[in-house]
Amino acid sequence: MEYILKVENITWNYGDRSILNDITFNMNKGKFITVLGPNGSGKTTLLRNISASLTPPRGRVLLQGEDVFSMKRKTLARHMAVVTQNTVVDYDFSVLDIVLMGRSPHLNRFQSEGVEDVRICRQVMELTNTWHLRDRVITQLSGGECQRVIVARALAQQPKLLLLDEPTSHLDIQHQVELLSLLRNLNKTIGLSVLTVLHDINLAALFSDYLLVMKDGKIVARGSSSEIITPGLIKEVYGLDVIVNKSPVNNSPYIIPVPSGKRKRRIGVDTTVHIICGGGTGGYLMEQLKESGFRVTAGVVNIGDSDWQTAKIYDIPMAEEKPFSPISDTAHRANLQLIKQADVVILTDISVGPGNLKNLEAVQDAIKWGKKLIIIEDSGLAQRDFTGGRAKELMDEAAGGGVVRVETAEEAWRLLQTGETFQNSRKKGN
Repeated sequence: MEYILKVENITWNYGDRSILNDITFNMNKGKFITVLGPNGSGKTTLLRNISASLTPPRGRVLLQGEDVFSMKRKTLARHMAVVTQNTVVDYDFSVLDIVLMGRSPHLNRFQSEGVEDVRICRQVMELTNTWHLRDRVITQLSGGECQRVIVARALAQQPKLLLLDEPTSHLDIQHQVELLSLLRNLNKTIGLSVLTVLHDINLAALFSDYLLVMKDGKIVARGSSSEIITPGLIKEVYGLDVIVNKSPVNNSPYIIPVPSGKRKRRIGVDTTVHIICGGGTGGYLMEQLKESGFRVTAGVVNIGDSDWQTAKIYDIPMAEEKPFSPISDTAHRANLQLIKQADVVILTDISVGPGNLKNLEAVQDAIKWGKKLIIIEDSGLAQRDFTGGRAKELMDEAAGGGVVRVETAEEAWRLLQTGETFQNSRKKGN
């Protein structure tokens, strides 16, 4: 694959502050790449170095094999166009005149725009839905309209590589999608290479071939969206807990932020708790335990289940099974292995059918191995038993000195907080 862009060991400092630290990556011709990262991670400075607006003390940028810092500005502008962040136009030119400025790299000194230049400008203005604004004064437009005009001006340069710094920042969601769809269409139909900075992770995943994720002036992750967008990465880079699902449009990942709660006192640093759960019955305990310093595992849960999603948010190891599938012997063995490693096992008030009956069988093994066991059972077991009574039989057999029965997850959590879970607590059926 031919490289349109090679960035090699770029370093940039503002005074004593390091902004870019040894940035290196290659961009294949005809690709759509998005740079992600929190504010202050160096994204804009990276684009300014690539476009030769800044000259780094170390490193080089090659555009189709030629050093951009050695190219004449006009020559560079015929091959690379830039849409900067928060572009301000404070002169009273018409929209058409603004877009025609994009033709200047192709004109000789004192040469006026010709019929072909106007045709090209009309074409890109129709693509960006700005042709109807052609006679308007640029200063009279809304922020979103002005941004689309600036993109049209960049496209009028007919570049091979288009750089955009947060091009959707002033657009509503409709125009965000329209603009990115336009860029993606140009990328696919005419081979325009696109390198853009975005803040919206979901839009980046939907439209991009490849992602670069920056933090503190370094590239900390790179790859396709399905490869690198994980709860762990988002937590590391943004400090945010998220659920990652798959888009029904193109199977790309999309994130759902989870509001962070109040930081809890860490009381369970040396204790591992295994939660047998499903259907959302384990979510509350997972959150409370993880945020209080307990080591937590879970299983068996089906992929996509709400408890599975919560476990992913908190990076909880678990025994998992395929969606809507009965627990296999492989998943059951993985669950038993996690139980062996636990100090305490909690069985939540799950509904039980033939497909997940092995979870109750795992409880029997936990008792046999002498594990401390908390069983959450409300008065409605009969309504949760879809096994013809087999689940009730296994629950009735779950007895012993290490078994505590409670009615709610909140009660189980209170018992764990006391550090006296299996002393002086209410026991039933023992």
